[in-house]
Amino acid sequence: MVPIQARIDALQAELAALPDDHDALIAAADAVAAWQQAVADGDVLAQRDMVKRAFPRLTLAAPSRRGDQSTARIVWNGLPT
Repeated sequence: MVPIQARIDALQAELAALPDDHDALIAAADAVAAWQQAVADGDVLAQRDMVKRAFPRLTLAAPSRRGDQSTARIVWNGLPT
């Protein structure tokens, strides 16, 4: 979950740079609260569901070696690089 959390942190930084939209800010705050609650509860299934909704085309590239768990394998938009 560490690389996914890093990506979420990067997206939150981008979100902070966007102009204020009250409804979007409320929705974002609700999503952050739900994520933080899932993290606090250790609810990996809820985190997985949130990630799947946020990144529907998220895929893992084929491993380059046996046991490859490199974060470089994460393809956020589902398109090969």
